[in-house]
Amino acid sequence: MAALACLVSCKDKPVSIFNGENLDGWYWQTVADSLYSGDDTFTVMDGAIHISGRPYGFIRTKEKFSNYVLTMQWRRLGEKPGDGGIYNFIQDAEKMWPVGVQCQMTYDDLGMFMSGLPLEGVEPNDRASYRLPRPGGNPEKPMGEWNDMVFDCGPDGQITITLNGVEINSAKCSESEGYIGFQSEGSVMEFRNLAVTLR
Repeated sequence: MAALACLVSCKDKPVSIFNGENLDGWYWQTVADSLYSGDDTFTVMDGAIHISGRPYGFIRTKEKFSNYVLTMQWRRLGEKPGDGGIYNFIQDAEKMWPVGVQCQMTYDDLGMFMSGLPLEGVEPNDRASYRLPRPGGNPEKPMGEWNDMVFDCGPDGQITITLNGVEINSAKCSESEGYIGFQSEGSVMEFRNLAVTLR
């Protein structure tokens, strides 16, 4: 609670949104699955949010944010890269999947915007999804190594993604406020050092 209160008063200073010990301040939801209970889909391991990938679902903050910079470290675990996602501007509708702006995490499409919200200059597909591919290469580190990622989310809905010091995509969304979240979609992933700087 102290960290959330500080977000209001500590502008221009990074404030942790994950305490590294438990999932206080986070909400999660998983789909029904006969093989996986969902009890260990989202856990905390060695100071990181550990996502098992099964069953499918998502975890998000209980607090909304706008006009912020989100910094984090993440890595893939397992034998080969799988699927997942990082969300910004998640809206209040609770459904699978969340309505927000997703940064796609498959290796080939890492950094693609897959949005349930309109993106400026992007036409929706037949599923009312707005997709903007990553225009350049993928500066991701090898499996198991930590990557540094930054989401610069402006007051006008502009989102710019930087991965390991390289800008990989940018788009302007129709919304500029919402929850921050992560997707469980078949891949084991970990996220740590999550911090938000309000402007």
